[in-house]
Amino acid sequence: METSVRFRTTSGMRSNGDGAARAEATRGLDLGQTLFMVCSKSFRTVESQRCGG
Repeated sequence: METSVRFRTTSGMRSNGDGAARAEATRGLDLGQTLFMVCSKSFRTVESQRCGG
């Protein structure tokens, strides 16, 4: 069985952002074979400030 992994990265997409950026980032993906990994961090939160961020 041959497998291949392709990575597609994007940054600056916000949950309240415009749908055009999200549509472009996901264009052509096969949802049956796609894994989404979402990472988000704001260094302006109260928790980050308490930890020295």
